[in-house]
Amino acid sequence: MLRLFRSLKLESGCRRAHGVGSMRRPMSTSVFTKATFEAISKTYGYLTPDLWRDVPLSRAPYAEFSDHLLRNHHAKAVPVDE
Repeated sequence: MLRLFRSLKLESGCRRAHGVGSMRRPMSTSVFTKATFEAISKTYGYLTPDLWRDVPLSRAPYAEFSDHLLRNHHAKAVPVDE
């Protein structure tokens, strides 16, 4: 995998931060391993539904506002012009 990154000329974040004129060093194995582990961990947690956290669902907007209208609406007689 490290060879793949080197062949694609991908750089680690610390090499990019030092600018163009700085000394270029290859990505260390420990930095590469940590970055790979973090990427796989985040992807695995995102793609696996059993690791998703439970989010309480609120009521649907139609149900919430229809209940409000039922409680507060009073029918009024409308005069008919003839």
